[in-house]
Amino acid sequence: MPRKIISATQFEVLFSRNHKAAVQAAQEFNGQLIIVRQENSTFFRVRFQ
Repeated sequence: MPRKIISATQFEVLFSRNHKAAVQAAQEFNGQLIIVRQENSTFFRVRFQ
């Protein structure tokens, strides 16, 4: 069943260092995985539209 996009709202969820949870959420809910590398740590965000 195709999904209908009702609004153009997008939001992001921050998964601090939990790479597995971020990848799973991106795959399950058709999100875009964003990897943010800062000085000593890597953060994972998932953008949903």
